[in-house]
Amino acid sequence: MGQLPSWRSASLRDRIDAVIAHEYTEVTAPQGVDFHIHALKNAENTPLKITDRARQILKEYRLAEGY
Repeated sequence: MGQLPSWRSASLRDRIDAVIAHEYTEVTAPQGVDFHIHALKNAENTPLKITDRARQILKEYRLAEGY
């Protein structure tokens, strides 16, 4: 994530929100799927209350990983 422009310019709160959403989405992934890929594809749409900037970080992360 450190190479993402949105990450480099984000506040600590935005970064924390993005990390929590990603990890939460990994933990709640359906059984039998690659939990990291699931998080990449779905974390930006989390029902958690995260900042818009955190959602942007997660979207940029997904696109950078090719999803």
